[in-house]
Amino acid sequence: GAGGPIRAVDHATNGGGMAAGPEAWAMRPQPYLVAKVVGDAGWRERHAIPLQRPQLVSSLLRDRSGAYGSQHPLFRWSRVITADEIRQAIGAPAQALQSPLRLNALQRGASGRVLALQIAGSGESEPVVLRLDQIRRTLRRLPSTLFEIKPQGLDRWLIRGGGFGHGAGLSQAGAIDLAWRGLPPDRLFRHYSPVLVLGPLPPRVCLP
Repeated sequence: GAGGPIRAVDHATNGGGMAAGPEAWAMRPQPYLVAKVVGDAGWRERHAIPLQRPQLVSSLLRDRSGAYGSQHPLFRWSRVITADEIRQAIGAPAQALQSPLRLNALQRGASGRVLALQIAGSGESEPVVLRLDQIRRTLRRLPSTLFEIKPQGLDRWLIRGGGFGHGAGLSQAGAIDLAWRGLPPDRLFRHYSPVLVLGPLPPRVCLP
């Protein structure tokens, strides 16, 4: 409620766009965990929320000029993954899927992150669908869910992405960048959580 503590979360780097809370976890929307592009005026002008269309995600991932925290080594990344790696990561539910597999981003959130990743076989077996932060926690070679999928022949894909972590709340790399730019702590935290007010907790929520 108003005046109470927030569920403060952070991550290494958001790749230029913050995720809303429901883009990472099954939770109700919160006014302090919203989707937002994070960078200077030029960055915000080039990459406006929502970023659900694939071409908008591609444009974001090909750019880094003016984004806060872009010095982080995983601000941009690429991985080649194979069907064997996917089967090994998913385990039993994927064993019935016949090659060649198909990888499909079924749904994206406002920040461009993949909310549902479908792994389907060429037969009639039920596809496997990974959702939200389960995607990167299952396919652990993917640092985030902000990515695009480029087929590289049968059972092989190039995954081009941005960011490291769930992407919601404060970006550690972005906060360091803003601090170097001279932003004071209260404005820095409000940059990531616009409704946040720093101050002492009311007595009813203070720990003894």
